[in-house]
Amino acid sequence: MAATLQHAHPVLSAASSSGFRESGLQSLRCLEGDEGPSPIVAVRSAGLSLESVIGYCEDSDADDETATGEPGIRSLVTEEYLQMLVAISNERFSINTERKERFRENLLGLCSANRGPKTNKKTKPPGWEDAQTRRERMKAEGLMRKKLLQDQAKGNEPRDTLQATKEP
Repeated sequence: MAATLQHAHPVLSAASSSGFRESGLQSLRCLEGDEGPSPIVAVRSAGLSLESVIGYCEDSDADDETATGEPGIRSLVTEEYLQMLVAISNERFSINTERKERFRENLLGLCSANRGPKTNKKTKPPGWEDAQTRRERMKAEGLMRKKLLQDQAKGNEPRDTLQATKEP
C-alpha cells in the first residue's frame, strides 16, 4: 500500500522493469484526490505458470466388497515426464528468484535516489557536455582541420595541433 499515487508510481515502474509485467494498481478510487483511499500496488507475473494433467482420481465402487472406501489415484504420465516437469518448475522458480532480486535492487535504487539531494534534474554522466559547449568544441575542431588542410595544400609541413589551435 502506498501513501499516494505519486508514491505508488515508482514502485510500479520498478516492478514492471524487473519483469513483473502483470503488475498494476488496485483501488483506483485513489485517483479522486489526496484525501481518498491509498493505492495498492499489486506486483505479479503469470508468465512463469505451469499446468499439466498428470493423473486423475478414480472413485471406488460402493458395490465392490474389496473396496476400502478411499479413491484410487491413477497416473497418466511416466516417471521421466514427472522428472521433466520438476526440472522445468525448478528452472522457473530460479527465474522468479532473479526477478525478485532485480525488483529489490530497483526498489532500493529508487529509495536511495529519493534520499539524496533534492534535484529535479537528472544526473549527467561523466564527460557529458551541454549543447553550447559541444557546438563550440566542434567548431574549434573543424577550424583546426580546415587550417591543417590549407597548410597541406600550400605544401607546408603540417604543424603541431597545439600550435594550430593557439594561432588565430
